[in-house]
Amino acid sequence: MALPGGLRLGADAGVRLFPLVVNGADMGAVLGHPIEIDAARMLTGPLALDLPAPVSAGAVEAAVMDRLAGSFLFVVAAGDGAFAYVDASATMGLVYDPERALAASSAELLLGADYEVRLDHSLIREFGADRDGWFTTGLTAHRGVYRLLPNHRLDLSGFAAARHWPPSMPAYVSDPEGVVRAIGEDIGRSTQAALAEGACLQCLTGGNETRALLAANRAQEGKLEFVTLGVPGAEMDAYLAGRLVALGGLRHRVLPPVTASAEQMARWRRGAGHGQSGMNAVYHPTVGPLSGKVLIGGLGGEVGRGFLWPADLSEHTAITPEFLLTRLKLPHHPVLLPRVEAWLAGLPEGLDPWQVLDLAYLELRNGPWAFGQGYARQGPRDLHPLISRRQFTRMWSLPPAFRRSPGFLSLLTKQFWPELAAVPINSYGDWRDSLALIRKLWRRPDRAWRKLRQIVRHRTGL
Repeated sequence: MALPGGLRLGADAGVRLFPLVVNGADMGAVLGHPIEIDAARMLTGPLALDLPAPVSAGAVEAAVMDRLAGSFLFVVAAGDGAFAYVDASATMGLVYDPERALAASSAELLLGADYEVRLDHSLIREFGADRDGWFTTGLTAHRGVYRLLPNHRLDLSGFAAARHWPPSMPAYVSDPEGVVRAIGEDIGRSTQAALAEGACLQCLTGGNETRALLAANRAQEGKLEFVTLGVPGAEMDAYLAGRLVALGGLRHRVLPPVTASAEQMARWRRGAGHGQSGMNAVYHPTVGPLSGKVLIGGLGGEVGRGFLWPADLSEHTAITPEFLLTRLKLPHHPVLLPRVEAWLAGLPEGLDPWQVLDLAYLELRNGPWAFGQGYARQGPRDLHPLISRRQFTRMWSLPPAFRRSPGFLSLLTKQFWPELAAVPINSYGDWRDSLALIRKLWRRPDRAWRKLRQIVRHRTGL
């Protein structure tokens, strides 16, 4: 597609590409599977906007992001320049090479024959990206290649990225009930849009997010099939999902684990730009039977439950680069420290420590970690109804004390399907919890001991 400003945009045959029309004039394009939230439908044609003149790229961006959910990116060419934007969590990733003035969906597509030449194997080892680590602050496993972070845009004239949102964080509300209900209602609209596309399933685990999605989608439950991945370590998920299935009379199946071959794992890591590995690389063929379907998942909910907040967080806590990297469980690497410092310096003014960590989780963890692997596997098309600018703004408006307890996901479940509270969250509720911890200690002692310390601190206040 030819765009204003002499730009050209190419898309794979499986990627939807729509003109972006502002006040009757072509001003860019939208790629992916965007959902028009209020209409509860997928975008199927040009996205038409009516905006006051003169039109800036920022005004177009604000209108697009307020209107759409789903997985998408878009390009705007207005009077003040041409820019590429990603959705609220960069679920449809974008990497770019400033020297060559090129951007693409993946490092493999961007670099072609230079893919291996520009791999930085030492950084891969030091960041643990060959295991459970990942790259953040826009870094990738390739020299001179960068990833666009959530809330940042890429200037297509100079190929430099900069923060464009939020100008400030929302004020905390005094009554969370209505905010949480609005989150649940938008979950239902996004699911309705996905169901209209055809075969649609919802992931079901023992955790907070999929429980809340199940509750919010109660009106759609007869149209949905539910699925649990039976990979090693997910035994509790399968058990709790079974209890939920029995309680709600749901259609459900557990997918047996399928281990990737060495060739498949190598292919997966290359598709992920060698930016990460771990369990997803090993077991990604498990979701193969779901190819061609839409799989509804709960990513994004952690944004609203203070995922990076330590138990002793207060208004006096100093959020330093070292503190952030420790919370992210990433190395205090000399390449990374100044980039985190620059990220902190670019935040909106007047944020409290809770808000700084909220943005850090979304921009430095959720975007690059969860969706840096987006082009690595073949399988279902993912949809995460908790991801949109509307949803994140609502989550951030909930006071920290409320988000700690009872939490917005717990209240959402109570509002839409209170009977689900009879099934514990991430817990058997008996002696099997101790056995599960022993299994974790055996499989991954570093992670299990860390989790045990968190439980002790939570229960003792120490």
